[in-house]
Amino acid sequence: MNRLSHIPLIVGLLVSAHPALAQEEGRVFKQQDGRYAERITRSVRVKPGGTLFLVSSQGAVKVETWDQNEVQVVVEKLSDTLVETDARATFKDFQVFVHPEGNDIRVRAESRSGLNRPSLNVNIRLIVPDKYHVEVQRAGEGIGVQKVSGNLELQTSGGGIQVGESGGDLSATTMGGDIQVGKATGRVTVTTDGGGITIGPVGGKVTALTAGGGISIERSQSAVDARTAGGGIQVGGSGGPIRVSTSGGNIRIRDARGYIEAKTEGGSIEAELVVSDRRIDTHCTLETSGGDITLTLPENLAATVQADLRIKRKVGREYRIYSDFPLVVKTDDPKRITGSGEINGGGYPIRLSTVNGDIYIKKMK
Repeated sequence: MNRLSHIPLIVGLLVSAHPALAQEEGRVFKQQDGRYAERITRSVRVKPGGTLFLVSSQGAVKVETWDQNEVQVVVEKLSDTLVETDARATFKDFQVFVHPEGNDIRVRAESRSGLNRPSLNVNIRLIVPDKYHVEVQRAGEGIGVQKVSGNLELQTSGGGIQVGESGGDLSATTMGGDIQVGKATGRVTVTTDGGGITIGPVGGKVTALTAGGGISIERSQSAVDARTAGGGIQVGGSGGPIRVSTSGGNIRIRDARGYIEAKTEGGSIEAELVVSDRRIDTHCTLETSGGDITLTLPENLAATVQADLRIKRKVGREYRIYSDFPLVVKTDDPKRITGSGEINGGGYPIRLSTVNGDIYIKKMK
């Protein structure tokens, strides 16, 4: 996001070295439901492949696409004051600057006085060509993207981020809020300091990090790396390795086509590995500090298994290691049960570890 921070301060509401490329389509000031509102529209003709950079100190942001070779910036301001002169002064203080740079557009929306006025509500709508990139950096509220075929880079200091569809690589960061991605063609990298993460089908690698909340990933055609400080993790499938960890919550992994590394400090783990090609790294490391482990494997997978079940307290039941594959299970230690053996001649290591939980190793049906 460094390029966004260097957008120059442009004096005036719209300044362009190319008047033919930019125009003010309209400014409307009116009363709306007893309050005052102002709507400003700016348009700039562009070619596909450029980038729209937006830095905003206030206001919710929505991004849409259309079939025009034109970027349109629509800013709607709504004041809570009932006095017209006060509303006009508030609107005048919050300025929007649009500056074309070649085929790129830089937009800055900010208070000229540096004040964040609680009486002012701002909505910023960006409409870009179908094949155009977008980078947004803002403070306070959320960001919504309907559909963009280019790359997306989104950052907000407070609020959720929602992306319906991204045709390129997607990067999204928020200091507090949920992140939802419907569908993405390229890589997806998302981070939130407080909120859940939901990601639909992705064509590239997925990296999802949250300091508090659950993570749900429908499927990635590549690798998956997901970490949360508190919440469950679900991965519906991958075209490569999966690495997930949580400080507290269950882990569910389906249709993994690469190695699996999963760890939870408290919860169960269910994982399914569906590839058995010896040329692919299929090692599995599943570890929980309290809960069952269930691992489903192809019948012809070559692997070397080491399962470790530690018993710290009795809860009126017996813990066991269950396996559809031949293993040597030792139960002579009252505080520990182990299972080991080579499957189909041995291969990549499979290490399973739990405390006060059962271990199940199943053949895929």
